[in-house]
Amino acid sequence: MALPTSDDWSAWQPSGAAGWLIAFSGGLDSTVLLHLAARAGLPLRAIHVHHGLSDDADAWVEHCQVECGRLGIPLMVAHVAPDVRSGGVQAGARAARYSAMDKALATDEVLATAHHADDQAETVLLRLLRGTGVDGLSGIPRSTRFGGGWLVRPLLDARRDEIEAFARSEGLRWVEDPANAGERYQRSRLRSRTIPALTRETPNLVDSLSRLAAAAADERDLRAWLMDAQLERATGDGHDGLSVDILKTLPGFVQQGLLRHWIRKGGQRPPGRRRLIAGLDALLGAGVDRHPVIEWPEGRVARHDGWLYRLPAVLPDRPQQTRLGPDSRQADGAFPWRDAGSIVASPADGTPGVSREILQQPLWIRPAAPGERVRLSGRPSRLLREYFREAGVPPWWRDRWPVIINAAGETIAVPGIGVTQAGLAPPSEPRLRLDWRPAGRVDGPDWHWPGSPPPLPNA
Repeated sequence: MALPTSDDWSAWQPSGAAGWLIAFSGGLDSTVLLHLAARAGLPLRAIHVHHGLSDDADAWVEHCQVECGRLGIPLMVAHVAPDVRSGGVQAGARAARYSAMDKALATDEVLATAHHADDQAETVLLRLLRGTGVDGLSGIPRSTRFGGGWLVRPLLDARRDEIEAFARSEGLRWVEDPANAGERYQRSRLRSRTIPALTRETPNLVDSLSRLAAAAADERDLRAWLMDAQLERATGDGHDGLSVDILKTLPGFVQQGLLRHWIRKGGQRPPGRRRLIAGLDALLGAGVDRHPVIEWPEGRVARHDGWLYRLPAVLPDRPQQTRLGPDSRQADGAFPWRDAGSIVASPADGTPGVSREILQQPLWIRPAAPGERVRLSGRPSRLLREYFREAGVPPWWRDRWPVIINAAGETIAVPGIGVTQAGLAPPSEPRLRLDWRPAGRVDGPDWHWPGSPPPLPNA
């Protein structure tokens, strides 16, 4: 194991990346990382996250400013307020730190953090103690996509004593966080007690755990490659939902692996094994008219019309009523409804449509109301939810679906469903079809689908 060379930095820089953002806490590891990056001649800047959790936090900012000033490296200081109520201090600080770095990272930048081989060993041991699966044994990845850019860990092959020896030989200065020396947290106890005891039995423990992580990562990548072929068969053309019928044809262990892989591909962390197995039974075993859901802290999967959808862990609030006017129309002709999505107008081509003249009048968009009835042109008055059911609208969209009303409160149209007599264009006038185009969400990759595709031909 060794510290990275200039050639290593070049090899790790992804194609399309133009610069580096160094996560600089001022501690030993990030100080060495910063100096190695500067020595490699990289275009770089640094970020220091002020968590406000230590009495020394302001002094650490001043130290980082001095060090970056000596190297001529621009430093950004991000002040955060960690939420420590649910996951504790460490988890809250980590979430706030990575959120700040995500916001600071440019789309052509690489974020570099100072995780090293001893951190990798601690991570693998912690996950073993918590009963991790094979993916968890892969530990900390060398590189990954992060936000709009990338995340690379250049020191992952270096031992802590190598890093400290380099810092002392170069006369570097760094700060010490007293929390790292205490035993309040499990990781700190592993570092101070468990790993030294295991190292006395197995002197090459850190190297062995690093090899285990690398082997597990290879197995994970191989399984992902194999699962991609199954996923291509089980998802729709241009639709990323997962086919229930295809899943049912697979052995149970493949069902579990494919569901986990599909969830992870959407950017969500899958649920634990027991919850996933129980949820899978519910998702596949329910009747065709049922809509079972599996929920966990990082996400949810819901079934609708023979397909599975990855949704946000917490569903968005219903959008508020909004004025719809000609001046709100976007360049592509769509009418935005806050951040929920857009209403798209296109020629009706022989079917009942909205009058262009009416779209010039004062109109409003509001969400569909529970128990609401509507009378579409040429059809009897019915509950709106019955029209939604006929159109294949998923249950989670039915009380968020847009309804267009005029100044008198009359319903003009329900985009994607139909137009009422109050909004109907006369036969002699051009008519427009209105459709609803939901906005995508990072925390729910299938949220933007307003309906299901037809069943797959090989299901």
